[in-house]
Amino acid sequence: MVNPVNSSRECAVCGYTNAANRHKNKFHCKRCQHDSHADVNASEVISARCEDVDALWAQAGGQANLRSKPRMGRRVQERGHRT
Repeated sequence: MVNPVNSSRECAVCGYTNAANRHKNKFHCKRCQHDSHADVNASEVISARCEDVDALWAQAGGQANLRSKPRMGRRVQERGHRT
């Protein structure tokens, strides 16, 4: 798990964090001018944080394949859809 704090305010491109970067569902970085949908940008920030955690885990000798994988198919099945 990673900490999602300020992920909606942090730029996925340059890392600049400012509340003014986000306005409703629009994201515009005040430093590098990156434009994106706010939720897409936040998900990219969280994804990058996960990659950082994976790298630290590997440096410490951990095996990434031991971590549990997301089970998206299960959620779809629970909603009554086929996977």
